[in-house]
Amino acid sequence: MSTIPSEGKKFAFIRGVPKLLDAQATFKQEGESGNWVSDNLPHFKKVVDEVAFLKAVHTDQFNHDPAQLFMHTGSPRLGRPSIGSWVTYGLGSENQNLPGFVVLTSGGKAPSAGKSVWGSGFLPSVYQGVQCRSKGDPVLYIEDPDGISRDLKRNTIKAINEINKKEYAKYADPVNFGKDKSV
Repeated sequence: MSTIPSEGKKFAFIRGVPKLLDAQATFKQEGESGNWVSDNLPHFKKVVDEVAFLKAVHTDQFNHDPAQLFMHTGSPRLGRPSIGSWVTYGLGSENQNLPGFVVLTSGGKAPSAGKSVWGSGFLPSVYQGVQCRSKGDPVLYIEDPDGISRDLKRNTIKAINEINKKEYAKYADPVNFGKDKSV
């Protein structure tokens, strides 16, 4: 057992200086790059110089949730677009009627940081990821609800779009949409 250097550090939900289990593997510098590799990865040592190592990522977040959010969005606070949203925003999509990207979670649960880790933040929602579920419908709301025919759904959407077009023609300004001009 060893202890963490604790000077000036905060530990979430832990009092005093926590004890840690020592490394369970031996690490050695391998290849021309001198990257540290565990003896648990004997075949990886052979290709270590062909792999990119990202060593510049660090955080001072000491709680799991904000650290997860930081990893996926670049910020420990809510409201920033995820990396998937930025990729979809920057590269676009080959389709017009499917999500820009899908999300697969392990264990059937959302991450502890919540679904914001694949959210679009301040970007339009079209850039948000869509979670594929492991049970039931893979994506929610694709199937028509019970008792609602495809024609009824189509006519409802058409009616809503017509109302929206009339309102836009009336006001023609999204900032003042729905506000009475005579006031």
